[in-house]
Amino acid sequence: MTGCGRQGILLGLGLSVLLTAAANADPVRLDFLGSVEMPKGLRVGDTVVGGLSALSYDASSGMFQAVSDDRGDDPTRGPARLYSLRATLAERGGLESVSIVSVSPLKDETGQPFKPGTVDAEGMARLPGDQGLVITSEGDLERGVLPFIGIFDRGLQLKRRLPLPPGFAPSPDGQRGARDNLIFEGASLLPGSMRLAISLENALRQDGPQTSVTDESPSRISLYDLPSGRLVAQYVYTVGRIPVVPPDPGRPGDNGIADILALDSTHLLVIERGYTPGVGNSIRLYAADLDGASNVLDLGSLKNETYRPMRKTLLLDMARLGVRLDNVEGITFGPKLGDGRRTLLLVSDDNFNPSQRTIFYALAIETAAP
Repeated sequence: MTGCGRQGILLGLGLSVLLTAAANADPVRLDFLGSVEMPKGLRVGDTVVGGLSALSYDASSGMFQAVSDDRGDDPTRGPARLYSLRATLAERGGLESVSIVSVSPLKDETGQPFKPGTVDAEGMARLPGDQGLVITSEGDLERGVLPFIGIFDRGLQLKRRLPLPPGFAPSPDGQRGARDNLIFEGASLLPGSMRLAISLENALRQDGPQTSVTDESPSRISLYDLPSGRLVAQYVYTVGRIPVVPPDPGRPGDNGIADILALDSTHLLVIERGYTPGVGNSIRLYAADLDGASNVLDLGSLKNETYRPMRKTLLLDMARLGVRLDNVEGITFGPKLGDGRRTLLLVSDDNFNPSQRTIFYALAIETAAP
């Protein structure tokens, strides 16, 4: 077992906000519990720990899972893979440590580890009853590798691919389709159902611009019925502008949906993750409401169309926490605290970059959601 100790519980910042998207919504309160940082270059088995891009939690075992977006192109780091983790909370709720227990390769339909470059795992959701995991891949459009939404069994073998939403295929003129590396980033199962929400990092080309310091981006969140595999609805989440004007106009930075987590059947937690070269990351958590938003599934393009986007409410700007921020890409619920509140665990993707770090952040959430 390989782990990392507490970097310091710097403060317990309580933030309360009403989910104004629904008239009868109860308050959501977030309290910061602490953060821990993984040692750089940590090796587990024959792999280098890094690229952690999504999290899930198995309440029956108390274990977390973290998927790496490593495409397996560098054999010294290992294949596409998933880590099993254990997070330790102190008696009073602080995050004490995160330990890696094991690592397992993701397997393709033949039961073999994915060939290098064929998967870029970014989103993950746990299926009920220990049925397995949903794992999304952004693919690599520049190399002709399509994204996918995969259903994996308990042995991490890909068993089924859900159909891609319409309009994803890039057109020859570059005016339609998904933008490379701005595709599937988030996945979450709506509580009490078999409906799966899948988020795009930014808009499809035919829907609108990608984010800039002046432009928001209308990103589609897709709902699937898992038993049938049918796409049943799409809603628009408006991704905010890049929050910081870049010092170098030639390096504009970005902002996009890094992950989503369903609070209940209509409310999602959404991580907007931004990066400005020369400045760093911005990480903001929003509550977004499906209720009242237009179903745009039948709209081939959002341009010149009238629709109601999801209403969103800022819950937390993590810059206010006073801790080091990095490229946060994953979020999941964790165990309950002694006072009944649920925990949230977030993780940053270090991109295997020497200047970036794998950091876990813990929050307590108080909400009416089950």
